[in-house]
Formats: sequence, structure tokens, C-alpha cells
Amino acid sequence: MDQPAPAAPPYRTIELNALDPITRQRFIDATRGHGGPAPILSQPSSTGGAIAGWAILALCGLALVIGAAVIDFGDVRAFDQPAVFLAAYAAGFFLTAWGILRAVRTSRLAANIPFVRGRYVFPTDVVVATDQRLTIIPMGRLLKLDGVHRHVNGVYQGTDLTFVFDGYGREVFTIHGKELAEQVMDDLHFSQQHIAQAVQLQDLDALARLDLFFEARITEQWNDPIVAERLAAETLRAAPRDGGTVARPAGAIAERAAVFALGAMVLAPPTWLARNFASDEAAFAAAQRYDTTWAFRAYVAGEGRHEREVVDALLPEAAFREAREAGTVAALRTFVREHPDSARLADARAAIHERFAAVRRDFMSQAATGDPEMPVFMGRLLEWLEEHDSPPVRVRFFAPSGEALTMIDGNLDLFGEVQGVTGGIAPVSPHFDEARSAPRESRITQVLARGFAPIFPSDVMELQHAGRIDPERQDDAVTEPVFDVSYAIRPSGSVYTSDTSSRGFVGIHVDFHIRMRIPGVEQAYGFDTSVEPPEHFTVHSYSGIDPSGDSAYRDGLVYSVMADRAFDQLGNQLALTFFRADTNAYHAAQVAAERDQRGDPDRGARFPGADGLSPEMRDALERALGQRAGY
Repeated sequence: MDQPAPAAPPYRTIELNALDPITRQRFIDATRGHGGPAPILSQPSSTGGAIAGWAILALCGLALVIGAAVIDFGDVRAFDQPAVFLAAYAAGFFLTAWGILRAVRTSRLAANIPFVRGRYVFPTDVVVATDQRLTIIPMGRLLKLDGVHRHVNGVYQGTDLTFVFDGYGREVFTIHGKELAEQVMDDLHFSQQHIAQAVQLQDLDALARLDLFFEARITEQWNDPIVAERLAAETLRAAPRDGGTVARPAGAIAERAAVFALGAMVLAPPTWLARNFASDEAAFAAAQRYDTTWAFRAYVAGEGRHEREVVDALLPEAAFREAREAGTVAALRTFVREHPDSARLADARAAIHERFAAVRRDFMSQAATGDPEMPVFMGRLLEWLEEHDSPPVRVRFFAPSGEALTMIDGNLDLFGEVQGVTGGIAPVSPHFDEARSAPRESRITQVLARGFAPIFPSDVMELQHAGRIDPERQDDAVTEPVFDVSYAIRPSGSVYTSDTSSRGFVGIHVDFHIRMRIPGVEQAYGFDTSVEPPEHFTVHSYSGIDPSGDSAYRDGLVYSVMADRAFDQLGNQLALTFFRADTNAYHAAQVAAERDQRGDPDRGARFPGADGLSPEMRDALERALGQRAGY
């Protein structure tokens, strides 16, 4: 029983070299326009455009490699790239190799293939011939042919002819010109009619003229891929090297462009390592060029190859130079602390000593001469601070005597009668407890600090507020220098009244005793001074606070301002105690004290930027933000 003939495949792929010589020549001539059957529609491949496109892809890959390499190259902050950059290098090398090999393949195919590469519509077949292999789709498999005219903003751009084949898919041809597109459609229709007529009449000559592959269809290799492959190899071996009708491959490397492009990715790790090595060297050179601690620390943070050299020599040298240029004890001590093994350690300690010696000379040249013990004590304090890296001098306070405050309150009526105050006098003691006195005592610390500042900069002697301590502990041994401040409040003999109220307030006189102690030094130094508020001062009352009446808040506000104005005079007393009246230090302390007495720091805190305004403008600001009550 006869076996049924196998069904024809939907399309065939066969090498040009596997075709018989007559068919090969006919196909070559047809693509070159020298013979028939001529293609009804052709779209040749653009060799130059394809090469340019692949070259652009290769350049993009190269740009990716170079771009990744130059990111932060030699930057002392980030010279070493993380491993994630390997992906960028790998992608760049792949694209570069792929683009180059594909461009080479395109060029060699154009030179080694005798036909014009492209896509062709013949009466019997559509042929895709982009390399030595031909994909042949029979027109008998055509399911649908669509023609679409494309317009953009009403302007004709071209016509797309879409061929849809059973078992293959689609091929789209673009035609420029409506008339040409219609002519192609007509030619296709007529060619199919001629083929049908030739088949009906069994006119083999007519079919041979219309069918480019007429002779090839009856050969063994047409239906047997194994035979076709063997025949193509034999034809290539037997063909002369000078061309003819034989298609030669582009070469083993070009034909395996994807494989070799993947292989090029192995260049990524050594490139990344080499880039990091070169970037490290450039960053080290940049750090040396900057020659700053910032640059050297940034390089060390990146753990560069020269890290040890930087840590041992270059960074300490730069740090010492910057500390010396800063000219402060704090900067030099920071250097000593951070670089204890530096060869510059002795130089730094000598610079610290010279700084203290200069401060001591400056002080001694301006020190007050009324008490010979004072300069001696301050010299010992400077020596101790230098030896112990200048820890803060703690300012401690002892509470004013409660009995004295109670005595004042017990005689309020007498004060009122003597002064002729009819609205009563506000008691004093409730407004000098620890909670209400803490801000005032902190202000005293600030006044003391400003008084010493003209001679003793904060990196040499810094005063630190320590709050109140138990009086029983004032003779305990200390481990750091202390200024113990005790003060007593007594009536000054005056009573203050408001411009708008008959209520009175006792004027307070403050007696200070300041005792200065040094650890390990038995002899302390102390001095006494007294201050009292000025004849007139102003109390500001802001929105939300009732400025009238005899509320506890209002009384506390008045006594607080009264105490502040009294404490402001402490700066003057301090200047007289430590500096001669004809010295720059005394003048600077006086200026600071006068500024405190005017209340400039307080106003500047409430109204930032108001220091440059006239008093009238500052008063206008105060009136706009709150209400005023004069005392």
C-alpha cells in the first residue's frame, strides 16, 4: 500500500550554495535586476546603515566602560568602586564586542555574498535573504494581505503591506507612494492569475518563467536538509576563491558574535581591579596635593594602598600644621590626643606651653596690683590647666540665706511707711528660691566668663556652670578647679515703684563672695564685692501675661529683672579685681559689662538682628510684640 506523500513544510530555509547552479544564478540576477522573474516588491538591506548602527552600539558599550571607569576616579572620598560596578563593565564590554563583531559580519557578508541581501516578493514566493541562508515562504500559504496608508497630521508617510502566512507569521513591507503601492497590489493579483492559468493549462514553460525556484523544487536537497547541508559544503569547497555564484560565510568569529561578546565580559574583573588601582594612586596624589587633614582622612576611610603611609606620616604632619595655624590650645590638644605617636608630639606640646606662657605674660602685664596674691594664684591656675589639658572650671553656687530674706519680708510694712508706698510692698523671699534663682545664677556664670574672656580664651580657661551645691561640701577636696560663689541679699534702702501703679518693691543689695580653688593646692583665693540695681530699669510684659495687679508672676518678673540689672554690674567689679584700669583687658571687660547693663544680649536674643537698630526702632519692636510696663 502506497504511503501518503509528506505534507509540504510551511516554509523552507536553505543555503544558496545548496541550490543547483542554474537556480543560484537566476536568484543572483533577479536581486541585481539582470534577469527574471523580477521581484514584484523588494526591500534590499542597507549595508552602510547596518554597519553604522552596529558601530554606534559598540561606541555606546565603550562609552559605558569609560563612563563607569571615570566615575569618582581619583576622588579622595570615593576612589574605590564597589563590586556592583562589575555589571556595568561587563555590559559595556559585551555591547562593544557585539557591535564590532556584528559590524564586521555585516561588512563581510556584503563582500562574500553574490546576491543583494534583503527581502523580496516574487510571484510564487516571498524570500528573506539577509545572509547565505534563504528563507522561502510560498505564496500559496498566504492567508491575508493588508495595505495600510500611514498619515501623520494629515500628511501621507507611506504604505505598509502586511503579508500573513499560514505556519510562518508575517512580513511587513513599507512602500513610499500610494500609486506604487497600488501597482504592487495589482502586480501580485495578476501574477497569481498567471500562475493559476499556467497550472490549469499545465504550461511548464510559463511556470518556469514565473517560479524562480522551478528547477530547484525537483532536486533532492530541496526536501532533505541533510543532503542540502552536505551539498552546500561541497559546493563551497569546490568553488574558486575569487567569487562567482557561491556565498561564503563571514568568518568563524563574526558568525559567533554572541559567543565572543559573552566571552568579552571576562575583561570586566581585571578592568575593575585596574581602574581601582589607578584611582587609588590618583586619589593618593590628590590627597598629597590638597595636603589637608580632611583629604587624608577621606583617603584613609577608603582604605587605600597608601593608608599606612598617610596614617603614620602625612596625616599627622597636616594635622599639626593646621593646629598650629589655628593658634588655639584646643586645636593643638586635639592633635596630641589624635596623634599620640607622631614625631610632632613634642612640637605640639611646646606650642601649647608657649600659648599658655603668652596668656600668662599678657595677664601679668595687665593684672591689678591691689592684691599681690591674686596674680600668684592665677599663675598657679594656668599651670594646673596646662598640665591637665584645661578641663572646665566649674562655677558652683551656695543658696542665699533664707533668714536674711525672711527678715526683709518681715519689715515690708516699715519700708512702705518710710517710703510712703500706699499699695503695699511685694515680698522678696518667694522669688529667690532655688527654682527661680537657677536662671539668675547661670547668668552670673556668663558674666564671670565674659569678665575673664579678654585675657583667658575659652580653650585656655573655660567656665562651666555647675549649679548649687550643699554648703556643707564647700570644703571637700576637689578634683578640678572651682569658683565657689556665695551671695547674700539685703535691702538697699530703696523702694521701687511703677509709673502706673502704687505697688512697691524692695530694692536689693547683693553681696558676693567668690572663692577660687585648685586641686592639690591648699591655698585658695577669694574676693568680695557688692552690687545693686540701677535707679531705673524696665520690665517687659508680653502677650498672654497680665501686666497689672499684684500676681505672683508679676512680682517675680520685677525681682528677676532687678536682680539681673544688679548682677550686670558684677562684670565691672570683676574687671577692677583682676585688671588695671589703664589696660586693654579692663576696657574690654568694661564694654562687655556695659552691654550687659543695657540689656543688649537679652534684646538680641528676643529680637535676632536688632543690635543694629536704633533704640526707637527696638522699642517699636517691643511694643509690637507685647505690652510694656515701666518701673
